[in-house]
Amino acid sequence: AEPCAGATGAGQGYIWLAHREMDCPAWELATHSKCLWETLLPRQASNKSSGGNASTSSSPSFGTAVQWQGNGSLLLARGADDVGLLGMRAEALTARGVAAEALTARQLGAVEPHLAISDCGTALLVTSDAQLDGRAAAAALQHECLAAGDQCTMLLNDGVRTLNSSGRDSDRHITGVTTVSGQRIHAALGTVVCAGAWAGQLLDAAAGTADFYTRLITPLRGHLLQLPAAAAGGVLLRRGVMEMQYLKHYAQPATWPVAAGMGVPA
Repeated sequence: AEPCAGATGAGQGYIWLAHREMDCPAWELATHSKCLWETLLPRQASNKSSGGNASTSSSPSFGTAVQWQGNGSLLLARGADDVGLLGMRAEALTARGVAAEALTARQLGAVEPHLAISDCGTALLVTSDAQLDGRAAAAALQHECLAAGDQCTMLLNDGVRTLNSSGRDSDRHITGVTTVSGQRIHAALGTVVCAGAWAGQLLDAAAGTADFYTRLITPLRGHLLQLPAAAAGGVLLRRGVMEMQYLKHYAQPATWPVAAGMGVPA
């Protein structure tokens, strides 16, 4: 299987905090993830694809390899309700140490001359947000794994069937995975579940939460608009753009299930 060949590769590649809910466990994961990406950027990328030397002096930086764009993000609000929520979000992000600025329609026009909203609309600018190319990032990470040699094993054609655990009750913890082919892989440091919208069944089985995560984590169909490059007569937008309406699917349930010792929000 080719990494990032499906919907993930066609996604935005947003490394954003602007649209994240701050009062849920995913906030800590998102902020930590963003810090890790930023730590990798200045490193020299590996150009190893199947053997030989891991990197050379001519290798680009990791940031160049993943096509990192640190241009910031824009959330757009058009209705009165969304405008109010956007203002609250700007204040909450600022309180968390994330520089966020609410813009009027006129101010937005100065920031993005080719983007216009109604006079009653507003926008949220978060300059620290970034974007990368999903397929380029997958290729770069694959090269890094190959360069690591025996320290990293990739099983691209053998999916995960179950998460393995040991202990009972509060001492229960994830120890690794069992693949579709039956291989049991022990994780020395930890297990990261990257199954996306199809992670619910794995998490429910590991946490003992019936179908909670299966119902909570579901595929979401969206639409992306790809514009021609400005040099080809297209519209020039310097920042990633998202509407506030899209954030509704990030809403978290009021009560999370209790799953002691499993790293599941309680």
